[in-house]
Amino acid sequence: MKFIPFEHLIYITDLSEQEIFTRLSERVETKKFRIIRTHSIKQYKGHVRNDNTFEISRILKYRNSFQPEIEGKFQQSNNTVRIEVKMGLNLFVILFTIFWCSMAFLFFIVQISSNAEWSFETFLPLFMLFFGYLMVLVGFKVESGRSKKDLSKIFEAEGMIDQ
Repeated sequence: MKFIPFEHLIYITDLSEQEIFTRLSERVETKKFRIIRTHSIKQYKGHVRNDNTFEISRILKYRNSFQPEIEGKFQQSNNTVRIEVKMGLNLFVILFTIFWCSMAFLFFIVQISSNAEWSFETFLPLFMLFFGYLMVLVGFKVESGRSKKDLSKIFEAEGMIDQ
């Protein structure tokens, strides 16, 4: 298990590029701006493009700000198709997390520089930093694990290389 909220995977399948495009398109609802949530029968939302690329994320019945955004491309390679998938956090979530962790670390520096004696309050910002990191990592890894299983089934992948 990597300790960062990012995944780089390569799936190898015997399916054709057209079959992969069709399978993804059947399971991906085009992203639309909606004020009211509607229930979808599809598993993912996003875009599958004709240039053999896709940008998708799972449709959740709950809120998880740390769910992975999935980008991928697929291309023919000998008798198989190679599908390269990258999973990462939303840019806004990354920026907010960096800000939040920076503030917690700054408060820790202020605490240790202003207090001569060590106490629970001195280490409270470090606990906040650790909790923030753990919240991001667990939220991301739970959803990325589900997406990896889904994609493996969709692609009928023979193997998956986790890079």
